[in-house]
Amino acid sequence: MNTRTKIGSGLLALAAGLLLTVSGCKKEMDMQFSDCPTVVRNAITSNAPGVTFTKVEKETKDDGRVVYEAKGKQADGKEIEVKVTADGQLEKVEK
Repeated sequence: MNTRTKIGSGLLALAAGLLLTVSGCKKEMDMQFSDCPTVVRNAITSNAPGVTFTKVEKETKDDGRVVYEAKGKQADGKEIEVKVTADGQLEKVEK
């Protein structure tokens, strides 16, 4: 193998490794409500009193912001979704 072929092969392997690393990064993660930071749990429950939340999806946006999306059921059986930022700011409530 000549030097040019070795360099080309090395760059190709490096590019493939970077591609696999980037594509393997998960931007969304399911978690238990109890595992959320306290400020997030408080923001979710204050915007949906009486709702039982068990699972939450933690999502890292392209701009680096982290948003928690909690889905639960109200006393009347209707579903509700609450989205808050990592610092506890309300983004959206969907009933």
